[in-house]
Amino acid sequence: MVALGDYHGLQQEEAFYSDLVRDPRFAEQVGNVVVEFGGSAAQDTIDRYVSGADVPFTELRRVWTDVVGWIPGPFALGYVNFFANVRAANLKLPAGHRIKVWLGDPQINWTKVNSFQDVQPILARRDENITRIIVDEILKKHKKTLLIIGTGHLVMESGPGAVPAPPLVASLLGEAYPNSLAVSRRSLGMSSPIAMRRSSPRQKAGRCPRLSGRSRVILETGTAASGLQLPLAGGD
Repeated sequence: MVALGDYHGLQQEEAFYSDLVRDPRFAEQVGNVVVEFGGSAAQDTIDRYVSGADVPFTELRRVWTDVVGWIPGPFALGYVNFFANVRAANLKLPAGHRIKVWLGDPQINWTKVNSFQDVQPILARRDENITRIIVDEILKKHKKTLLIIGTGHLVMESGPGAVPAPPLVASLLGEAYPNSLAVSRRSLGMSSPIAMRRSSPRQKAGRCPRLSGRSRVILETGTAASGLQLPLAGGD
């Protein structure tokens, strides 16, 4: 299992996720991807969508808006396009060889939420929920998966000022299945004076590639930015 530490909203990073699932080797050699940027309450919806079924946009958008960890609102276009690219890849494959997307954010009943405090217990279970999916649906069944999740769920803060947090996905998986997880994180380049001081001369000279640009958009019912790649049903 490989985890990609996501920095949330980096356009090139999001495009890379779509490139991965479009590569025919991904479906053949991995076949599963667990993502933080989708609510597990909509698992049936995403299953139908990436399998090629017609899903109205008003229903499909709940995949990325009915989430607790992101506090619904503006959303990164690249995450939405990722689902579209999984669908496009699957349409070329027989049913038994298609990519399975697992939505990792825990379910929440918004009718019972009256304040931010009501959300806190569910927020605290986000890492546990993703870990449960990975253990029950992937590791116990001896499958492989790619995990796309915020870097903060993979690396514990340390040092002065670090905020105590519930156990992270990486530590929970490490306890249950030691040595089962490889973590990849990207460099954000010269994003702070500290990074500049710690960087090599080659990096300071600008000769190292870095991720840049943010792609956050507001997706509303029936409207989307021109970069949206979703094939929508019924002209929605």
